[in-house]
Amino acid sequence: MAALIDLKLSQNAQFQDRPGTCKLIGTAVSRGDRTMTQRLADCRAS
Repeated sequence: MAALIDLKLSQNAQFQDRPGTCKLIGTAVSRGDRTMTQRLADCRAS
């Protein structure tokens, strides 16, 4: 999941999907992935 999130946040126009990334991060957090908690906060702040 982390690799997909990194890809969607990359500068590559083919893979960029910030709204989708925020949703994926939210899903990861809801499934118990505490390593994504800060990334979710950063995503919501942007």
